[in-house]
Amino acid sequence: MFKTSVTGTFGGSLYTGTCGGLTLFPSSCSTSFTGTTGQSFVLTSGTTYYYRIWNTSTTAGGVIDLCIEQPLSCQTPTSIAVSSILTTSANVTWSAPPGGTPPTNYEYVVSTTNTTPSGAGTATGGATSASLSGLTPAT
Repeated sequence: MFKTSVTGTFGGSLYTGTCGGLTLFPSSCSTSFTGTTGQSFVLTSGTTYYYRIWNTSTTAGGVIDLCIEQPLSCQTPTSIAVSSILTTSANVTWSAPPGGTPPTNYEYVVSTTNTTPSGAGTATGGATSASLSGLTPAT
Protein backbone atom coordinates (compact mmCIF):
# COMPACT_ATOMS: atom_id res chain seq x y z
CA MET A 1 0.00 0.00 0.00
CA PHE A 2 1.37 3.39 -1.00
CA LYS A 3 -0.09 6.42 0.77
CA THR A 4 0.58 10.13 0.58
CA SER A 5 -0.43 12.83 3.00
CA VAL A 6 -0.06 16.42 1.84
CA THR A 7 -0.13 19.71 3.69
CA GLY A 8 0.44 22.60 1.32
CA THR A 9 0.09 23.00 -2.43
CA PHE A 10 1.64 20.07 -4.28
CA GLY A 11 1.03 17.78 -7.22
CA GLY A 12 1.78 14.10 -7.42
CA SER A 13 1.50 11.12 -9.78
CA LEU A 14 2.43 7.45 -9.51
CA TYR A 15 4.05 5.71 -12.51
CA THR A 16 5.25 2.25 -13.56
CA GLY A 17 7.70 1.32 -16.30
CA THR A 18 11.23 2.51 -16.91
CA CYS A 19 12.78 5.94 -17.14
CA GLY A 20 11.94 7.31 -20.57
CA GLY A 21 8.91 5.01 -20.87
CA LEU A 22 6.77 5.66 -17.81
CA THR A 23 3.05 4.88 -17.70
CA LEU A 24 0.65 6.69 -15.38
CA PHE A 25 -0.52 4.18 -12.76
CA PRO A 26 -4.25 3.30 -13.04
CA SER A 27 -6.35 5.51 -10.74
CA SER A 28 -3.40 7.89 -10.29
CA CYS A 29 -3.76 11.36 -11.64
CA SER A 30 -1.52 14.23 -12.61
CA THR A 31 -3.25 16.67 -10.35
CA SER A 32 -2.57 19.21 -7.64
CA PHE A 33 -3.45 18.88 -3.98
CA THR A 34 -4.20 21.90 -1.85
CA GLY A 35 -4.67 21.83 1.89
CA THR A 36 -4.51 18.48 3.69
CA THR A 37 -5.28 15.57 1.37
CA GLY A 38 -3.62 12.52 -0.13
CA GLN A 39 -3.67 9.50 -2.41
CA SER A 40 -3.66 5.75 -1.72
CA PHE A 41 -2.72 2.91 -4.11
CA VAL A 42 -2.49 -0.87 -3.81
CA LEU A 43 0.86 -1.96 -5.26
CA THR A 44 2.14 -5.23 -6.72
CA SER A 45 5.15 -6.83 -5.05
CA GLY A 46 8.27 -6.89 -7.24
CA THR A 47 7.18 -3.96 -9.43
CA THR A 48 9.22 -0.76 -9.58
CA TYR A 49 7.19 2.42 -9.09
CA TYR A 50 8.06 6.09 -9.55
CA TYR A 51 6.28 8.90 -7.74
CA ARG A 52 6.54 12.42 -9.18
CA ILE A 53 6.06 15.31 -6.78
CA TRP A 54 5.90 18.98 -7.68
CA ASN A 55 5.18 22.23 -5.87
CA THR A 56 2.35 24.13 -7.54
CA SER A 57 2.99 27.37 -5.70
CA THR A 58 5.85 29.80 -6.28
CA THR A 59 5.56 31.21 -2.76
CA ALA A 60 4.16 28.53 -0.44
CA GLY A 61 5.95 25.52 0.94
CA GLY A 62 4.51 22.51 2.64
CA VAL A 63 5.04 18.93 3.71
CA ILE A 64 4.43 15.68 1.87
CA ASP A 65 4.67 12.32 3.64
CA LEU A 66 5.10 9.12 1.65
CA CYS A 67 4.35 5.77 3.25
CA ILE A 68 4.73 2.30 1.76
CA GLU A 69 3.33 -0.52 3.87
CA GLN A 70 2.50 -4.18 3.50
CA PRO A 71 -1.28 -4.58 3.78
CA LEU A 72 -2.83 -7.56 5.50
CA SER A 73 -3.13 -10.41 3.03
CA CYS A 74 -6.59 -11.35 4.23
CA GLN A 75 -8.69 -9.04 6.35
CA THR A 76 -11.42 -10.61 8.46
CA PRO A 77 -14.96 -9.34 7.87
CA THR A 78 -17.15 -8.44 10.85
CA SER A 79 -20.82 -8.81 11.80
CA ILE A 80 -21.21 -12.20 10.10
CA ALA A 81 -24.86 -13.29 10.17
CA VAL A 82 -26.77 -16.26 8.76
CA SER A 83 -30.47 -15.97 7.88
CA SER A 84 -33.19 -17.73 5.88
CA ILE A 85 -31.87 -21.10 7.03
CA LEU A 86 -33.65 -23.96 5.24
CA THR A 87 -32.83 -27.66 4.83
CA THR A 88 -30.34 -27.18 1.98
CA SER A 89 -29.85 -23.40 1.76
CA ALA A 90 -29.07 -20.27 3.77
CA ASN A 91 -28.08 -16.63 3.32
CA VAL A 92 -24.89 -15.17 4.82
CA THR A 93 -24.09 -11.47 5.24
CA TRP A 94 -21.06 -9.64 6.65
CA SER A 95 -19.53 -6.17 6.96
CA ALA A 96 -16.22 -4.92 5.60
CA PRO A 97 -13.34 -5.02 8.08
CA PRO A 98 -12.88 -1.76 10.01
CA GLY A 99 -10.09 0.64 9.04
CA GLY A 100 -7.97 0.76 5.95
CA THR A 101 -9.15 0.23 2.41
CA PRO A 102 -12.14 -2.14 2.16
CA PRO A 103 -11.45 -5.36 0.24
CA THR A 104 -12.55 -5.39 -3.41
CA ASN A 105 -13.47 -9.06 -3.29
CA TYR A 106 -14.45 -11.71 -0.77
CA GLU A 107 -14.32 -15.49 -1.02
CA TYR A 108 -16.25 -18.07 0.96
CA VAL A 109 -15.94 -21.84 1.30
CA VAL A 110 -18.74 -24.25 2.20
CA SER A 111 -17.43 -27.33 3.99
CA THR A 112 -18.75 -30.16 6.15
CA THR A 113 -15.52 -30.21 8.20
CA ASN A 114 -13.86 -27.61 10.39
CA THR A 115 -10.58 -27.49 8.45
CA THR A 116 -8.70 -24.77 6.61
CA PRO A 117 -9.62 -24.75 2.90
CA SER A 118 -6.90 -26.02 0.57
CA GLY A 119 -7.76 -23.74 -2.35
CA ALA A 120 -9.63 -20.62 -3.36
CA GLY A 121 -13.26 -20.23 -2.43
CA THR A 122 -16.22 -18.82 -4.32
CA ALA A 123 -15.69 -15.15 -5.18
CA THR A 124 -18.42 -12.61 -4.41
CA GLY A 125 -16.98 -9.62 -6.27
CA GLY A 126 -17.38 -6.78 -3.79
CA ALA A 127 -20.68 -8.12 -2.41
CA THR A 128 -21.01 -8.57 1.34
CA SER A 129 -23.54 -11.38 1.11
CA ALA A 130 -23.92 -14.85 -0.37
CA SER A 131 -26.82 -17.19 -0.98
CA LEU A 132 -25.72 -20.74 -0.22
CA SER A 133 -27.50 -23.66 -1.84
CA GLY A 134 -26.95 -27.38 -2.22
CA LEU A 135 -26.10 -27.72 1.47
CA THR A 136 -26.17 -31.12 3.16
CA PRO A 137 -28.92 -31.35 5.79
CA ALA A 138 -27.82 -31.70 9.46
CA THR A 139 -24.18 -30.66 8.87
